[in-house]
Amino acid sequence: MASDIAAIDAFIARWQGSGGAERANCQSFLSELCDLLDLPRPAPASGAGGDYRYERPVTRNELDDTTSKRFIDLYRRGAFVLEAKQGQDALVQQRSLFPAGPNETARRASVRSSPGWVQAMLKAKGQAERYARDVPTDEG
Repeated sequence: MASDIAAIDAFIARWQGSGGAERANCQSFLSELCDLLDLPRPAPASGAGGDYRYERPVTRNELDDTTSKRFIDLYRRGAFVLEAKQGQDALVQQRSLFPAGPNETARRASVRSSPGWVQAMLKAKGQAERYARDVPTDEG
């Protein structure tokens, strides 16, 4: 039990200051989280499908009768789609030499628990729901 607590504390310490680097950190964070929870890691991508993988491609049928290719950050068939978003604590962000986003709106949206962050999380939820609808129906 003590080693489990130490592993959890080490995981938190490792990732606590990583805010604002979603694309760079997402897959490493989730793979290490799987290890911590004693769950299997996602499989390497192979082709367009895959039952449990990162960057699962889906085709979106647009309203104008065109299609576009989208990518689910993490997908497990019949279980979930995960759309990763990463915020920052306000104090960490204030100390950063670089802004969290390309503009002030993006910077504010990355501060965890702020109204902008809440809106960004709701937008991510909608994005994940659309991805789930884009998964082929034969996959559940």
